[in-house]
Amino acid sequence: LVTAVDARLATMRAMAATKWASGTRIEDLPREAEVLGAVTTLAVELGLDTSSVRRWFIAQMTAAREVQRHWHEAWGRNGMCGECRRPTDLAVMRQFIDAANAAQLRALQVLALRDADVQLGEAGSTDDGIADCLRWLGRRYGLAEATTATLVTACRAVHRAQD
Repeated sequence: LVTAVDARLATMRAMAATKWASGTRIEDLPREAEVLGAVTTLAVELGLDTSSVRRWFIAQMTAAREVQRHWHEAWGRNGMCGECRRPTDLAVMRQFIDAANAAQLRALQVLALRDADVQLGEAGSTDDGIADCLRWLGRRYGLAEATTATLVTACRAVHRAQD
């Protein structure tokens, strides 16, 4: 799960460059709606709670926009964006993100099955380990503490909804 979240966040610098080079806005509501529709459909197929899954991906989209804004602000201050000379194709970026989203949902399904008898929030539970990893990712990508806290809360909500 954490690897798939990391992979998704790791693409955000390249996504920012693609949007910078094309003049595309960071916030893309039609694409976000498309992603939410796709993850909801897959969540139903995997037997996951759709409401909590949607909150989880909304939290990730918020984090993704934050990372992209960071890079746009940095490039704006510097007056340049080295990555923007040869940006990755937007369709390729979206395919990668869709694959990372599906990997996350499959991981959530496996965790729900494996942790069915573990009390969430219990010291040493999978939930705590994932929360620690998400906090580390937040620091790695320079996310605001509130954004990281929202990711942790949303992830825990997915776990709790599977009980």
